[in-house]
Amino acid sequence: MRVLITGVTTPTGRAVARMLAAAGHDVAGADRVRHRYVDPRIEVYIADPGSAGAYRGIVDGCDTVVDVSDGPVAAVAAAAQEAGARLVVLASPERETLARTAIAATGARALLVRPGLVAGRRTAEGSRSVVRALLSAGGSQRVPLVHTDDVERFLVIAATSDRTGAVDLIAPEPVSGSKARAILRESGLRIPPRVPGTGRVRLPALDPAAAQDEWNFGYGWTGAEVVEDIVRGLVGRRAHGTGFRARRGAIPLTDHVIPARATTSDGHPLEVAAPEGLEGEFDDRVDPRIPVHTATNTSEALPGPMSPLTIDLQAGAIRLANAAMGHMIALEGIALEHWTSRVTSVLGHHIFINASIGVLAADNMPGWDEDSIRRDVYGAIPPEVPLQPQGRPPMPTGLGSTWGRPKRPDGCWRRHCASAPPPKRSTPPRTEKRCRAAISKS
Repeated sequence: MRVLITGVTTPTGRAVARMLAAAGHDVAGADRVRHRYVDPRIEVYIADPGSAGAYRGIVDGCDTVVDVSDGPVAAVAAAAQEAGARLVVLASPERETLARTAIAATGARALLVRPGLVAGRRTAEGSRSVVRALLSAGGSQRVPLVHTDDVERFLVIAATSDRTGAVDLIAPEPVSGSKARAILRESGLRIPPRVPGTGRVRLPALDPAAAQDEWNFGYGWTGAEVVEDIVRGLVGRRAHGTGFRARRGAIPLTDHVIPARATTSDGHPLEVAAPEGLEGEFDDRVDPRIPVHTATNTSEALPGPMSPLTIDLQAGAIRLANAAMGHMIALEGIALEHWTSRVTSVLGHHIFINASIGVLAADNMPGWDEDSIRRDVYGAIPPEVPLQPQGRPPMPTGLGSTWGRPKRPDGCWRRHCASAPPPKRSTPPRTEKRCRAAISKS
């Protein structure tokens, strides 16, 4: 079936699109801008959800439209009704009334998915409100949490069904305010014994058994486990706006997926490395500007042929590790993109290292140069083999970057070590006044 995801560049939109495409569905996406971490199998259209007729023509031929955007529902509801497509709307408490009004006005066949407080390790905009609710809830008050993973898995199921109406999503075994704060304290976060302003807060009234009883949906996370995952996402981050961002020098746990065959921001085409007609489903594409690959080291560490599950887990995790290391050694721009997405590649169910990209580390690693990397790291690559036949990608330039080159990676590593979470203490050192400022400032 063909499914359109509106808000496809959001973390939830990217995840739902990726899972639907992996299940063999024809998936398209629409959003205000493009994002290089949208699965490259997804055809993306530019559309503003606030504009009337924004989705006209885009929805044609779709069986289902899944709306996970933060914009108005009226335009997508009208387009879905006109095209005869079923609409699935992820409706937060703030968005539910407008969604119901738009659906009633257009007569679209729709399923309203009403989640509790969606949380997990993601720390993007809006995530601070969940932390604030946990800190402010009454001691015995149940906080209706649901993990982002469960929301996205349910949306995939909902997209491929034919059901309409409404359904609530709440993690089983809801956690109380006092239990949530206890978990935060046990994890090392500095929460005082008595949090200022604690009391009953207004939370959505939802049916905790709806998805399990009516849809036979199995949740992957309990309420307490959602809180524990929130803590994982907060380590190494600080409050910023309505969410959180990495502390200077810290390398926090990632909260996103970097897809295989991710496009480059400069739009340069990627090429098939295999002989004609022999490209595998899991093969990466090659950028001809950085073409030299080697199996030195990887042939022993990850001997193949690898199974699809191993490729999905290992290659995906390695890309995330590459991104963290790229920041640590101070790569920037297109060089950082190459390092993240293509310094390791899957070809023929084997993992290869891209020497053309790996040599970029020499610029920012004291004591290394291209010759030493060719000779000592990648198995004696002959000097007559050009690593970057079309020239090197843009790197940081100027006198300041030259001075900082020996210092930046080492300084980043020192800041990372300094930002490691402190040991647990039985008596948190923060005063009540400082804690109030930390948790309530928005």
